Amino acid sequence: MSNQEQKPRIYCGNGKKVEGYDLVNVSLELEKLTTNSYEYKGKKRVNVTVGSRKEPNEYGQTHNVWIREIPNQNNSNNNQQTSAPKSEPLPQGTGLPF
Repeated sequence: MSNQEQKPRIYCGNGKKVEGYDLVNVSLELEKLTTNSYEYKGKKRVNVTVGSRKEPNEYGQTHNVWIREIPNQNNSNNNQQTSAPKSEPLPQGTGLPF
């Protein structure tokens, strides 16, 4: 996909490089992560990308965090998977009266 075809990024947080270490501490917006999550092998996941800024912002943040789109899935499928849990048949002999 070329740069002109890319969807706008969904920014979900910021980060700040830890001085003297090869680390970046990040803070993420839970609501954006939740609404853009998907289920894979029975676990909810969110793919994010961390990129460095050209210059730190007014808060000293040196990195941006954005949601990375999942290949071969669209957001409508992602939201359906997180809002409607999969139902599995109960095994025989569960002790339930029905």
